Amino acid sequence: MVKPLTHDVKITVKTSFNSQESRPLDRFFVFNYIITIENQSDQPLQLLKRHWLIVDANGEKTELKGDGVVGKQPILMPNDKYAYQSHCIFKTPIGKMSGSYLMRNLLENEDYLIPINAFRFCMPALLN
Repeated sequence: MVKPLTHDVKITVKTSFNSQESRPLDRFFVFNYIITIENQSDQPLQLLKRHWLIVDANGEKTELKGDGVVGKQPILMPNDKYAYQSHCIFKTPIGKMSGSYLMRNLLENEDYLIPINAFRFCMPALLN
């Protein structure tokens, strides 16, 4: 059984535009992101799966599901943090991602769904 768990896991996201790999004239926009996961509970947790919904400015949706993140299923002890970097490619200079992590409490052998609120990507030139 999967239970909701939000307040004991803190998710922080930082995004950036990758101008070196992007080709705006070809509608190829690369964004990097760093996600930090903090286990604020008193139990060890393991990140088992991820689920992402990626939407560009045209409303085109991509759904991604898989084991772990960047090839790992990290274990976070109480008050531990885990950070990883990845990227996303869009056909538009604006987009967003939202999703969830499936995490297991290793002491109680229970699974928890950790929602990840939408975070946005925007090419810096559009902000001025």
